[in-house]
This record gives sequence, structure tokens and C-alpha cells, in this order.
Amino acid sequence: MKSYSHRLIGIAILENMLQAENRLSKKAFLLGCVEPDYNFITYFRGSVKHDTLRGHNYENSFECMRRISDKLIGKRVWGAIEYYRLGKLIHYILDAFTYPHNGIFSGSIMEHREYERVLEPKFNSMIMYFDWNIQYNNILNIIDFIDRYHSDYLKEKPGIDNDINYSLNAAASAAAALLPCRRTVMGGYALIVNKT
Repeated sequence: MKSYSHRLIGIAILENMLQAENRLSKKAFLLGCVEPDYNFITYFRGSVKHDTLRGHNYENSFECMRRISDKLIGKRVWGAIEYYRLGKLIHYILDAFTYPHNGIFSGSIMEHREYERVLEPKFNSMIMYFDWNIQYNNILNIIDFIDRYHSDYLKEKPGIDNDINYSLNAAASAAAALLPCRRTVMGGYALIVNKT
């Protein structure tokens, strides 16, 4: 997914899920949403165990997503660092549900870029139609949810419509499950509440 799309989804999450947060937190979140695309080192993530220079692929970035979510789960008070981390997590989630960022994609880097070029305008236009008021219930472990949801995603026929549907739902679910302003913590479990 292209950086501009990552930024747009970040803005949409800010407008629909983070309205009460301070300016620094919003800027940190948006930086996290795009930073992995500008940080060349992130492309080496997972290169030892998986494919080289496929750091944004699901297989390579899964452990990074786990580490980030572990730092955020259950944290009641967030500062700029936590919002930055959430932005990075959203970035990797969006990439995970984009066909060229998966091991099943066998195309070249040029085919990868062409796919994203076609995906970008369709994805960007669908952001405004997404229902951000969906009730997210009982996502007790966001990484297990992402892993199961990704397994479902891989069972579908690869394509742009599939990518848009899964990536938007996964990103919104993660934000809703993790954001302190959208959940209450009861007995160590996150109960998702619909913010109106």
C-alpha cells in the first residue's frame, strides 16, 4: 500500500476514533502510519527467517506487530509514543491485508508497484464510505484476531476488493480494541465500547 493511503487511513481514524486526543498525539499517530515506508531499515525486517527485503510482508512483520501490540495492550494512559506505535501497527496491518505483501504473491517488484498503483485510488475512495461506528466486541487478543482474520483473508480470491474490505476492517478493529478512549478494562479483558 502506498504512503498516501497509509496517511489517509490515519486521518480517517483520527477523525472517527480519536477526536478528543491532543495535537502531539495526533501528529505522532500520523507519523507512525507512514514512517515504515520512509525507514529503509524496516524493509529488512524478518530477512533472516523469511524473504530478504520483504519487511512489510505479513510473514516478516508479524512478530513486529506482536511486539507493538504487547506494548499497547492494557495501557490506560497513552502519550505520543503509544500513539506513534499504534500508527506503526496500523501501517503493518494495512500492508498485511494487501496482496503483494504476502508470500502467496509471486510477482516482481514492478508488478507489486503496479498493483498498488491500481489499488490506491479505489482504497482511498472507499475510506469515506467505511462504517467507523461498527461495534467491536470481545477482541481480547488483537494479535490472535489479526492472525485468524489473515487466515480468512488468504482463503479468499486475491484482489483489490478483498484487500480493501479486509484491510479497513482489520485496521479499524485494531484501533478500536487498543485505544484507551474506546475501551474499558474489566478484569484484564478489553470490552469494546462504541464511542458516539
